[in-house]
Amino acid sequence: MKESEHSVLPWISGEFDISGLIRAEIHVLNSAQIRDDIAREIERAGKSLTPRFIVILMDIAKWRAKAGTDGSRSWDETVKAIGDRIGPVLSPRDAFATLSEGRIVLLADTSGHYGKPDEFAQDIQLELASGIMVSGEEIIFPSSAGIAWVTAGCVSPDVVLSNATIALGRARADGPGHAIIFHDWMRDLEIISTETVSEQVQS
Repeated sequence: MKESEHSVLPWISGEFDISGLIRAEIHVLNSAQIRDDIAREIERAGKSLTPRFIVILMDIAKWRAKAGTDGSRSWDETVKAIGDRIGPVLSPRDAFATLSEGRIVLLADTSGHYGKPDEFAQDIQLELASGIMVSGEEIIFPSSAGIAWVTAGCVSPDVVLSNATIALGRARADGPGHAIIFHDWMRDLEIISTETVSEQVQS
């Protein structure tokens, strides 16, 4: 991999094995860092014929109820355990971050994964639902996922995250375990729904 092709991301470290792949140790990025990474991929998308990167926004259902009545399991501790669990599923070009408590985001290079984007998201969901050790206790985390392509037309990271949020809303409506890819018509429908509610309030 050439440096000009993709710089080494700050979230990942580890040793190279004989296949040349990194044995990943996951470092969780914050909101500003993941936005910087998304912005970089938007710029690169303008130089490519087809988009490669997707954003997967995941809502960890009822994580607070699983955090322990004594607060012994914080979100930081939980998200680190999640990162350690899904690390083997990620490629060296993927980035992992937390936007807020109960919500994580992945910036994934589709060229590093087999199958469709929603299938990759469901692989992550299966890992979360199969039980993760947090503070010595195995916890199952049901989740919903919204997926958005990173394209030059997105203009900014906020647009990408907004698209993923709209898709996430539809996935949550279908219940935990669902992953939905954003399409432009979803935003149009969102606008129509908002205008309808506004008209009802004003009438």
